[in-house]
Amino acid sequence: MPVQRTGVVGADKRPSLINNAPSNDTSILNLPDLQPTTFQQSFPPQKAHASTIAGTIQNGTFSSAPIQTLRGLIARPLTDNSDTTLSCTPRNREVPSTSAHDDSQRNDPISRGILTTDEAQRLFDIFFEACHELAPCSWITGQRDAEKTREKSSFLFTSICLIGARIRSTHNWLHPRYPSLVSLFDEHIQLLLLHPSSRDFTCEVVQSLLLSIQWPAVDIDLSSTSSSTSTPKSRFTDSYAWLMIGLATRFAKYIALEEVTHVDFGNSRLDEEKLQKMRVWLNLISVDRHLTLTAGLPATLVAPPTSLLRAFGSHPKAQSGDLKLAGLAELVAIVHRASISCGDVSLKKLDSITLSVANAELDSWEREWNAIFSGNRADPTFKQQMPFTALRWYRLALNALPIGVELGDIEKGTMSPTPAALKTGVDAAFRLLWQ
Repeated sequence: MPVQRTGVVGADKRPSLINNAPSNDTSILNLPDLQPTTFQQSFPPQKAHASTIAGTIQNGTFSSAPIQTLRGLIARPLTDNSDTTLSCTPRNREVPSTSAHDDSQRNDPISRGILTTDEAQRLFDIFFEACHELAPCSWITGQRDAEKTREKSSFLFTSICLIGARIRSTHNWLHPRYPSLVSLFDEHIQLLLLHPSSRDFTCEVVQSLLLSIQWPAVDIDLSSTSSSTSTPKSRFTDSYAWLMIGLATRFAKYIALEEVTHVDFGNSRLDEEKLQKMRVWLNLISVDRHLTLTAGLPATLVAPPTSLLRAFGSHPKAQSGDLKLAGLAELVAIVHRASISCGDVSLKKLDSITLSVANAELDSWEREWNAIFSGNRADPTFKQQMPFTALRWYRLALNALPIGVELGDIEKGTMSPTPAALKTGVDAAFRLLWQ
């Protein structure tokens, strides 16, 4: 999704798409006139990528690797029953590993004396009230309590505190100990990269990495004579986001997070942790696709089918932002189909016909989702919120190519700038800025 740096979105009431439908009814939307058209059907789940990776990491080595059989021979005793072995490390001795979530060494702002418990909770409240709805991949009932989140994941706890400390006040927007929070966050990243263990491969770590992409830390020049007057510099760049999304994807693949796309969200008794995993997965694929539009970098993840997305968004236990995530994922699927049609995953070779089809799909998406939100007593300002802000951004990004051809910034052989595409691009820019 587009990285949003400013703005406060109030938590709206969760729109209900269920009108006394029985729990075993798979037609959850109860909107027969709003069924997706043929060209809006998403690709089926990629089952080949959903296999669970067995084994653990010990001393930096994956135990499930095929070559591990040969590695294990090194630690086996010789057949002559001698006391000599081929390994200087006893086979039954586990090499200790440092984990970013090691309970024996709590690396969080409270343990380090950076924040008090009350301060941490206030920063959590700021995050959930001002930021969460812009990228609703967090679990409100399960993660808004700072102390509970701290017990679950020190990295996620630190990440949320860092975001809250950045926007805690409109007058003095950085927490006075903000640089210490940034340093602690950097320590977590270093541990994940340099000393990973199987305990680090969790959904909370993927969530933390995603939050750090969408609300990146800012650096302050502490060498300045007056650090309070020095201008903070955001860490966000396309390359930063590209590397972080790659790391998040690797972690997600290891824990088989994609398997959540095979869950039956028509089951009203579904475990809420399954819903949380789906939130993180959908946020991951949207950020992955966003980099295609902003940086021309190829995306690697595919959105789930439309039927599954809408069942997730209308689940009885869904949060207010889940329906928005479902709509956003359908936008991601439209862009994905455009990349397949033009034969270029980075969309640099987008042709006029593919662009015309994509614009038609975006128009259809807007009509359907406008009716869905309008018919379920959503917040009257829903068109100024995600995913409608993402819709305008996607339109602008896709139609910017013919504008570039017209201005001479892009070689004309790539695309012929049609009046319709030019009009759509200019209109998308206007809507993005003034609506």
